Amino acid sequence: MTHKVCKADRRKMPYLIHGSFGIIRYSKMAGVAVAFMVASKIAHADCTINPNYPVGQYTFSAGTINLLIAPNLKVGDQIGDTRTFPMPEWSGSAGLSQYTAVQCDAGSVEEFAGTTEYDPVTQTYKLPNIEGIGYQLSYPAKISAQVPAVLAPITPISNPHTPGHMVYPPASQGQPLTLKFIKTGDIKGGTAPVQKYGSGGVTSPIIFEALSLSFGVTAQEPTCNINNSNIRVSMAKSNVSDFNGIGSSPSGKRQPFDINMTCNSAVSQLKIQFDSQYAHNGMTGVIDLTDSGANTASGIGIRMRYGANDEPVPLGQQLDITTMSLESGTLPMSAEYVQTGDTVKAGIANSVATFSIEYQ
Repeated sequence: MTHKVCKADRRKMPYLIHGSFGIIRYSKMAGVAVAFMVASKIAHADCTINPNYPVGQYTFSAGTINLLIAPNLKVGDQIGDTRTFPMPEWSGSAGLSQYTAVQCDAGSVEEFAGTTEYDPVTQTYKLPNIEGIGYQLSYPAKISAQVPAVLAPITPISNPHTPGHMVYPPASQGQPLTLKFIKTGDIKGGTAPVQKYGSGGVTSPIIFEALSLSFGVTAQEPTCNINNSNIRVSMAKSNVSDFNGIGSSPSGKRQPFDINMTCNSAVSQLKIQFDSQYAHNGMTGVIDLTDSGANTASGIGIRMRYGANDEPVPLGQQLDITTMSLESGTLPMSAEYVQTGDTVKAGIANSVATFSIEYQ
């Protein structure tokens, strides 16, 4: 958003230079965070359950996870780390092999899938109420467990090789269940409710669920609000005699001001850029005066400085202020008159600049 600054011209006073300048801003933003919870199971009387199958150990809890959107994250990139859920080992019993958790009615098939809509283009399952982020699950079984060896993101899997048998989760396979989040497009934050997002069991219809994965997601876009985006700096009055050559400034009349901002915890990088159509050629951070007619001062400009060291602001260049301003929420600035010509003429000395904030 861009805000214009209204400048107030002042009456000419003999041998005095006085006035103001203003700066305006606009902003860009990017970027995300999440939270998780997990688990559950049901059973059916017509199924033979392997007594050694550790049902309770397949109830997983991931706690709360914060996802940070890295700079320049592209569609298809993973957001955050891969979450893994290790499979405990167990052996067969009750006439069932070590790969069979349960045997149900003939004609049943084993299935494992996400519970929301699958997008074959991005190979992700969609999250409700959140745009631009999908989730992926991987199936840890191998051929020895009579199901496909799926290490890549999965589509819904149906295993008809052993009708009525649930061979997931496989014992002694050494492969965890995995969960990933993927950027699928422009991110629009929101909240996906805590619910079941992954399910494995014997189906047709579902008569035994051996594993389920539940979680909730909160996606937060990084934001920075500028608290004083329209800034008027009242410059100290100066005499012509205060200047003693090109590049000189009146002693003790540098005018401090701050740019104040509030950024949320999702912001990891903060940059600022100053621009002005009145930029003076050849002097860093100096802008020429706006035309106030016959009463306009001449031979001087306004120089902006920033940071604790009062460095001149290089106009038209991005400055990384992450370290100095992100935590404090303040960018210290100052402005001063500076002689730009051989001769200084008293009068009204106003000017204007803009600034833009970019954050990720």
